[in-house]
Amino acid sequence: MSTILSDYERINTYLTEIRAPDKIVDALDRITCLAQHAKGIKSAIQKLQLAIAQAQSTSTALANTQRISYSVAARKGLAQPPLPSPSLLSKPVLTRHKREIIVVHGKETNPQKIRLYKEIIEQVNKKDIAGEAVAVCRLPSGDMVLAMDSEQARTSWLANQSWLTAFGEGARVKKKEFAVVAHRIRVNQVQGNAIEEIYKQNPRLRGSVEILRVAFSKKLLQSSRTTGPLVISVAEPEQANRLIDAGLVWHYELHDCKPFTRDCIVTQCFKCY
Repeated sequence: MSTILSDYERINTYLTEIRAPDKIVDALDRITCLAQHAKGIKSAIQKLQLAIAQAQSTSTALANTQRISYSVAARKGLAQPPLPSPSLLSKPVLTRHKREIIVVHGKETNPQKIRLYKEIIEQVNKKDIAGEAVAVCRLPSGDMVLAMDSEQARTSWLANQSWLTAFGEGARVKKKEFAVVAHRIRVNQVQGNAIEEIYKQNPRLRGSVEILRVAFSKKLLQSSRTTGPLVISVAEPEQANRLIDAGLVWHYELHDCKPFTRDCIVTQCFKCY
């Protein structure tokens, strides 16, 4: 296009010098206008193509930044979910959580203390409960983890806990915690039976979210701050999602909730289970 315009300048200069007829000069102007118009169309097409490419790139980026929540991670079994940006937080949850039961030992007899894993599995499976335990392991804390053959089996065994006698008198199920943080909570407002107070101010959570405990971080309690994040631990990842999606009403104010990351140590609990 630049070559055409350069040629026009040369021809126009020549025609001016030789005083060409007006018809010839007008014809040259019309041809040049057409050339310039074609250049404008080409430029517009290039801009349109660039805009389309940018839109496609943005669409792909948005698809890649879909939030992976507690329940989605649990279903997909992600070992390390993507973290596209700090605002789209996610927590990994192994799918085997849905098949595991954590047991806190009771007062075991001497024969119970020296059992092999095979013997433990045989003893707990003697109870007439739907499903069965297929494996067991001991945690560093001393608690035991039973791996069930299905999610349905885990549900049945949690409902009927007669098998706990195999772990000694006073043995109990320890529920795994899935924590979220509610931001900007006043420290002096969390006293006494805080869990019941949360249910009272958020009646829709009762029956759908099992709150195990609430606590402030050690870092916050040692500081002079009057407000900060309150850690709320619940029994299932789907329940944590409900808090994240709905937020928490506390003293007539709506507070955002996000998955808890362990960058602090929880030391003070209110109404621990």
